[in-house]
Amino acid sequence: MSGLRIPEALRALARAAHRTGWRVTLTGTGHLRWEAPDGTVVITPSTPSDHRSYRNSRARLRRAGLRDEET
Repeated sequence: MSGLRIPEALRALARAAHRTGWRVTLTGTGHLRWEAPDGTVVITPSTPSDHRSYRNSRARLRRAGLRDEET
């Protein structure tokens, strides 16, 4: 996760992901690739397109098993 530019809205999720063994990387197209310890992959936008983007990304990650400090 070091050196990866993550939007402020997703930083807390990225920290929670890192603490629980997830890997967050940048794809060639500029999206964020979140890989769970069990191999599940979730792709999210790296730049929020509207006010729902953070909530949609958080919901997709939670469905994949990520638990953050807001849950």
